[in-house]
Amino acid sequence: MTVLRTTVGVLIVLVVGCGGASSPAEKTFGQVSEQDATATKKVIADVRRYSSNYTDFVAAINADAEVDVERARAAADGLQDAVNAAQSEAVAIDNTDLNATLSDYLSKLQRVAGVVERVVSYYEAPGEADYALEDQLASDLLDAASPAQQADRAFIRRVSKHLPPDQRDRLQKQCREAMQDFTEEVGD
Repeated sequence: MTVLRTTVGVLIVLVVGCGGASSPAEKTFGQVSEQDATATKKVIADVRRYSSNYTDFVAAINADAEVDVERARAAADGLQDAVNAAQSEAVAIDNTDLNATLSDYLSKLQRVAGVVERVVSYYEAPGEADYALEDQLASDLLDAASPAQQADRAFIRRVSKHLPPDQRDRLQKQCREAMQDFTEEVGD
């Protein structure tokens, strides 16, 4: 999910464009209306919130002493709110390809949010640690995050092939910086 922040950057490039006769969005997805651009901007804002909440969740469960359950709960709730809002906004996108791409991507984020909810619920429950369940939840989280990460990378590749070399270079730099920022925030 560390590439999620870069995916947000790619979405911004799609909407804002890079000058010239047609924007990266049109080169990637065909004709994009003002309504679609507006809805995509709203999706971007929601995905940014999602990214921030996911980072908070990972930091909360990777706390040095013990899991910061309150922070994890706030992050889980924020994840769900953000992905629900993004899905609601994406429905308004008329461009079939852009709508399908974002809907598929958001469904993967929704799956991650669902597993995060289960992880937080486990830590909120009183009682002894269930290490087998912890292992299963960790596995489920990896299983959910992997397709989301693959979707991040596929989306970035799809859009970046329509970017001029200077924007492609900036995008690669953003990927590296997002990875570094995430690692600094949550640890190794």
